[in-house]
Amino acid sequence: MTLARRCSSDFYPASLENLFNGSEFNLGLPNLKETRATTPAVNIIENQDDFTIEVAAPGLKKENFSIELNKDRITLSLEKKDEETTESGQYQTREFNYRSFKKNFYLGENIVDTDKISAKYCDGILQLILPKTEQAKPKPSREIEIL
Repeated sequence: MTLARRCSSDFYPASLENLFNGSEFNLGLPNLKETRATTPAVNIIENQDDFTIEVAAPGLKKENFSIELNKDRITLSLEKKDEETTESGQYQTREFNYRSFKKNFYLGENIVDTDKISAKYCDGILQLILPKTEQAKPKPSREIEIL
């Protein structure tokens, strides 16, 4: 039995799929399907006192990451050497693979206390903790007296 991934119709011809997967037209660009390059998923969480950026990057080490703060921009980058073998053998299928990655996060003016930014990597998740400034923290509600 042969498994077919391609599904053609009058609306979605096979040649259109070939354009997307790079098998028919070569524009000199690497085919993401062949290189299996992926971008880690990112969550941004806002708490009362801070923002937390979570980056899902399993199988990496903290040494693979670089975090740079430049004015109102945090640049998170990842660089990992490509390994074709593991301790137990050679890859036959490789679906998760992070070779390099760069993402910028722009901070609003006077929202994050940049002197107190911290980061940690645990269980495949890189966490950046961005403490809010006092100005950015929510103020408690109060009654305003009518004069």
